[in-house]
Amino acid sequence: MCGASDQCRLAPLVRAGVWEHFHTFGEYEGEIIGDIENDGLTVDTLARIVNKFGVAARLPQQRRNDYTLAILDTANQCNAQSLDIKAASVSQFSSRMSEIGVTIHGVQLSMASKVFWFVSPDGWTMYDRVARVGLGEKNYNSFYNRLNNLCFPKLCDEIRFAANNVLPTRNSPERIVDKMLWILGSGKAGKLCREAEAKLGQQEPLSQLANQITPIICCSLLGKHLLQRLDDMCPTP
Repeated sequence: MCGASDQCRLAPLVRAGVWEHFHTFGEYEGEIIGDIENDGLTVDTLARIVNKFGVAARLPQQRRNDYTLAILDTANQCNAQSLDIKAASVSQFSSRMSEIGVTIHGVQLSMASKVFWFVSPDGWTMYDRVARVGLGEKNYNSFYNRLNNLCFPKLCDEIRFAANNVLPTRNSPERIVDKMLWILGSGKAGKLCREAEAKLGQQEPLSQLANQITPIICCSLLGKHLLQRLDDMCPTP
């Protein structure tokens, strides 16, 4: 069991993660997931994801059809697999695209993971350089290996159960933790936590959810890792 002091230290990060998740989930993520659940990943939905994350310009125009067809074929088969298998599938897909000459320079793995996540969001999260820094890892493989070793899917199931008791709507707790990692790795965690707290104070259901899941996260292996990351990044004098 984690103590009250640890929960107090982690609470601002949890609250910021809750705010950032539900803000973006309500803005576009939930709608895209719903469309994919109803119709599968379509060309139009893929275009929305690529445009939303700002990488459309990096995808060579003459190879867009190749990329689209390949990712539609692969991503629609990505459901109901474990975190390590999903991460390996993204890596294999990225390598295959490089082999046929389709490269999104600088964000190849990141973009593929984002598309795959929308197709199958449970039990893992997108790959992002800033979130990777927040976790304290140096590359794609170590990022997902660390999440797996810290029982990330189990933690998300526990958060999902608690969230359903407070907000009985489709939610993706994976992204709450992902946003926490992103905030921690951003280099401006204090500012983002203060801004989120000001907004969360006006959203009682979200504030209640954050309070409910803080001890769950704090007592988890990943929560203990994040507390250590806070100590490493902001050492006590």
